Amino acid sequence: MLPGVILNEPLSPRSFNCIKKSVLCCISTSSNYAPLAVGYTAMSSEEMFLSGGRGKAVTIFHVLGDHICSLDTPIPRPLLDRPMSSALLSDSFGDMHLSNIVDEDDQIISSDHASEQGVGEATEARSTDELLIQCFMRGLKTVKDNQLPMPVNVFYAQHVIAQKPPSIELDVKKTTYKKVGVFLRKMEDDGFITLEEAKPGVLFLKSVCRDHPNLCGVEPLEDNSTSLPRRSWPDGYAGPPTLEDVKLIEGPAQVFFAKIGYRSGSCISQPEARKAVDDYVRINKLQCANDPRMVRLDAVLMKICDPKTFKEAPESTLANPIFLLSFQDIFAAALKGLRSVLRISFPGKSSPIIWRKNKPPAISLYTAVANGKHLTRVANVDAFGIDPDLFARRLQSLLACSAGRVDDPRYADTVVIQAQGTHLVAISSMLAESYGIPKRYIQGYTEPKKKKKS
Repeated sequence: MLPGVILNEPLSPRSFNCIKKSVLCCISTSSNYAPLAVGYTAMSSEEMFLSGGRGKAVTIFHVLGDHICSLDTPIPRPLLDRPMSSALLSDSFGDMHLSNIVDEDDQIISSDHASEQGVGEATEARSTDELLIQCFMRGLKTVKDNQLPMPVNVFYAQHVIAQKPPSIELDVKKTTYKKVGVFLRKMEDDGFITLEEAKPGVLFLKSVCRDHPNLCGVEPLEDNSTSLPRRSWPDGYAGPPTLEDVKLIEGPAQVFFAKIGYRSGSCISQPEARKAVDDYVRINKLQCANDPRMVRLDAVLMKICDPKTFKEAPESTLANPIFLLSFQDIFAAALKGLRSVLRISFPGKSSPIIWRKNKPPAISLYTAVANGKHLTRVANVDAFGIDPDLFARRLQSLLACSAGRVDDPRYADTVVIQAQGTHLVAISSMLAESYGIPKRYIQGYTEPKKKKKS
């Protein structure tokens, strides 16, 4: 396991040299370099580094003293007081000069032949450069177009640093670039990004070249600190959609939001709108120095705010009138008049659906009678990412009844699944538990009857 790895240098992209995944390797102890187990590497050197020292390093296939050894006369383990030479390692593993040994506590010790001579400052800087570039490329994947332009210090703190493994320190001063601005200028020259200098010395990230060949296959690190255990969903179902109340940008307020990168007709949530107001005020330096709660109104803010709420600043004159308003009032004015809609995001799909109807989508669960038979019908499951045909097969399997599509004039615009018999409780439980659909989005949801206490 990687938590027991001991390195002769701080953890860096070069710590594990050039180990490849699924390569035959052997394991030894610190007191005896003769191998005691063989297996295949479970991770490459890059994966070992990015895992932050966690996870399984070697998949063991054979250990000294196991059942294979019992098939013949036991062979004593020879005593080898030094590891194989670099020449032998080179002949056996090509360019890989990394040998893995295990101490008496079964901890893997990784010793690089080059690190025995000490790692110079230049080598350390190159390693940190590689780490910085990796975090930079992963950080670009987390930046959304509606967040641009973005101050470079915000981009570095919230997107680049956030992509480093938690057990590794990343300091731009220890790289060859020394400064964030110098590094980003180099990345601009390499075609990754476009920068703009709004004011002397104030850089903004203007755009990202998402088609850059070096970004192909790059994925941001998962945030394991807040992620929940992955749930198993039925076949063909990626999980329930996320329904979020948002505002549709239109009317007079679209002039303000356009300044922050939001197009007319796009959607914005309340937290996003609050952040947008805060960023606009700080970028344009409109916050009052003597009272941080108040904001000096510029021409754009005056267009979206009610003049009756303006407060005249003490330094205001007839020639140069200055008006103030609180952050909360500006935030309320920015959202005032914007229509509320639903933003529906499906797992595995990048583009959400904007639901503009007055009522939110819902699955309809109801009973019917046809030809003297009691039936249970489910309509609009496809609106929640559920494949109707797979859902019908699941009903057949779990409820032991015939199920399939049926036409219903009341739901002519959607797919209706019909199951023979009355199964309101069973299907309600299936939708809520197996498919994760919130009960408020299931019309006709039926709770199981509670047993009366005797």
